[in-house]
Amino acid sequence: MKIFVLTSCVASKKYSISDIKEVLDKHNLPIPTDDLENEQKYKEVLKDFILPASQMYEGSFKYIRDLVTNLRKRGK
Repeated sequence: MKIFVLTSCVASKKYSISDIKEVLDKHNLPIPTDDLENEQKYKEVLKDFILPASQMYEGSFKYIRDLVTNLRKRGK
């Protein structure tokens, strides 16, 4: 049996804007928008904050993700 879980976006994430802003301020960069010319610069500066969505979101998403992972391990 396959399990499909669809959840809404949760507001709870691993890093806050203030965490990111602190790093950007050290590099004299504003909060990114659609600034594609500087994308590589942002990726380098924020490399420690770049995670897959499965690791970025917390709160109820983390609970559901862990539940699905455990069910998959049991072959469900």
